[in-house]
Amino acid sequence: MFLFCLLNKVAGSRFAWATRNVRITALNDSTYVGMSLYNVVLLSITTAVVGYFLRDQHERSYIVTSVFILLCVTITLCLVFVPKVLAVAKDPHSIAKPQ
Repeated sequence: MFLFCLLNKVAGSRFAWATRNVRITALNDSTYVGMSLYNVVLLSITTAVVGYFLRDQHERSYIVTSVFILLCVTITLCLVFVPKVLAVAKDPHSIAKPQ
């Protein structure tokens, strides 16, 4: 399972790097994908360290792990989708222009 998640992160990093200079505004979110990957790695390491120190306290370990997972998912979704929602809210009648 860990290997599968690691391969997904590597593939996501590769795609973000390959599309970092895209001129289409709607597709140019590689910086947010990069920040999301940084967020996932940082919170995963933090969760592992805290989980190690709370290995004898099962309830606290479960609560902390659950909170970190929810925090990680929420931050990632906000980093990817909030800029797009703000762009639509800023100009709701805009039409996508071909490049």
